[in-house]
Amino acid sequence: EEEFNPFFQPVIDPASLSVVGAESLARWQLGGFRVLSAQVFRDVACELHHITTIDLTIISKTFSIIRRMMMARIIPYTFKTVINVSDESLKKGFAKRMFFLAEQHGLHPSQIEFDIKDSALAFPESLLVIKELRETGFRVSLDVFTETAFDLQALVRADFDIIKLDFRAFSPQLQQVYAALKEAAEKGDVEILAKGIENKVVLDAAMALGCKYV
Repeated sequence: EEEFNPFFQPVIDPASLSVVGAESLARWQLGGFRVLSAQVFRDVACELHHITTIDLTIISKTFSIIRRMMMARIIPYTFKTVINVSDESLKKGFAKRMFFLAEQHGLHPSQIEFDIKDSALAFPESLLVIKELRETGFRVSLDVFTETAFDLQALVRADFDIIKLDFRAFSPQLQQVYAALKEAAEKGDVEILAKGIENKVVLDAAMALGCKYV
């Protein structure tokens, strides 16, 4: 029904406040007017074994939209495109399929970043796929470091290009913890993105921490 479409939120360079990329989010548009977030339909989609199909639909549409915007010179060739990927999609052959899909749309793997949840790290096959994605030239980010949980092993292994820190529940205490995480991440050559930036106080905190992206 063409109801699953990507919606974009900006990735911003805090130093210049310019939009340097976008994160593609899967949304379900019912009848063209009601928009449902992935958390609403994800569990049902998984039960019906449709989540991988939805992922591929969103990825393909995202590549197409990004390429069209590049060709129209709306965004630069260096634009950073981030796409959320479900654990179910991280199966053998995924990296190769993504390479051919990107090539088909005239994009280079270095322009694409796949956002992985920490739950994927529990599966050996997913770890192999993550490794293959990075070896193919794609970037991989880990979205797990929030005010309620973080995966210390993931930080120690440094298997990712970017780690996301959640600033939605900002506090001075959380800032101290994030400062320590950032220092540890940088030793592994891992960049930091601050998410959940919705007001100037939180933006200032992310900038004070020295996050590369918000």
